[in-house]
Amino acid sequence: MQVYNKIIEASGRGSIVAEWIDTSLAVAGKGLLLLTLVIMVWDIYSSEYPLETATRDAMTAAAGVAGAYIGTVVVAALETLAGDVAIDATFMACVGFIAGVGAAFIIAAAAGAVITWIFSSGGSSIESAPPNVRLDQNYCYVAPLPDGAAMARQIAHDA
Repeated sequence: MQVYNKIIEASGRGSIVAEWIDTSLAVAGKGLLLLTLVIMVWDIYSSEYPLETATRDAMTAAAGVAGAYIGTVVVAALETLAGDVAIDATFMACVGFIAGVGAAFIIAAAAGAVITWIFSSGGSSIESAPPNVRLDQNYCYVAPLPDGAAMARQIAHDA
C-alpha cells in the first residue's frame, strides 16, 4: 500500500492515505454533529422549560462555532505578526485552540447570563400573582360561535 501511495504521490495526483484520513475525519465530524443534535433534542424534550433550554443550547452551539472562528483568526494574526520569525506549527495550533476555547467559553458565559436574565425577568411562577387576585376563582366560559361564512353569504345576497 505504501509503495502504491508513493507512486501516486510522485505522479502528482494526491495521496491515498491522506484522502482516506480526510474522508474518515469528515464522516467522524458528521457523526459528532448528529450526536450533538440528538443530545440537544433530548435535552429540550426532557426539560421543564423547553423554550429556555432550546435558547440556551442554541447559544452554546453558536458560541462554539464563534470560538472556532476566533481561534482561526488568532492563528492567522499570529502568522502575520510573526513575519520572518520561524514559529512551530504545533505552537501555532495550540495557541489557536486555546484562544478558540477561551473565546467560546467567554461568549457562552455572556450569552448564558443574558438568557438567564431575560427568562428570569418574567417572574418565577403563577404563585407570584398579586395577593388580591384569586386564581382559583377564575372561570373560562366557552360559547359556540355562529357560522360566519354563512352569515356573510346571507348578508351579501339579501342586500
